[in-house]
Amino acid sequence: MSEFNLDKETINALMQIEAEQMSLLRLSKYLNTEWYKFFFKDRVSHNLARVFFQEHAKEGDVLLNDILDSLPIINGKRLVGAESLKKRLQEGIDQKIIKRQNCKSDKRTKCYTFYNEQIRDEVAMHCSEQVELRLHMMLDALDLAPDGLLEYYTQLVLERLEKSTAHLGAFHFLTALQK
Repeated sequence: MSEFNLDKETINALMQIEAEQMSLLRLSKYLNTEWYKFFFKDRVSHNLARVFFQEHAKEGDVLLNDILDSLPIINGKRLVGAESLKKRLQEGIDQKIIKRQNCKSDKRTKCYTFYNEQIRDEVAMHCSEQVELRLHMMLDALDLAPDGLLEYYTQLVLERLEKSTAHLGAFHFLTALQK
């Protein structure tokens, strides 16, 4: 990641942008659903959601070890142990949010997935809304950002777009805006 000057104005803008980013999850229309409470009630749940979403995106199976391996290690200890995680997963099974089944790749191994398509589709809609809100928030943040931060973000986007021919149109558009 590139470095930029952290003057007071830039620091204030970054803090405001980050504060608004943190509020995104509280804007979900699914806030009161059981699956939302299961996946977003604390750090362990957030991590569980991340692993579920990543594996689902790859059409992969969610294994207990995938979740355990993804948990942060703090002072040499995992955020939660295997037994606590198994209890948490069982809560999701009991609430019919997730289900345990035999893995496609190895029938001897158990894996976890969404309980049904309705939950999966609601999660997908939530993800869509969050991405849209994040995009709007980033565009709104441009109003707050001092010139130095705008230059930094523009350079960051341009570097990323240069690497992908699929985004060539956006690259040329942003380049033209700089001039």
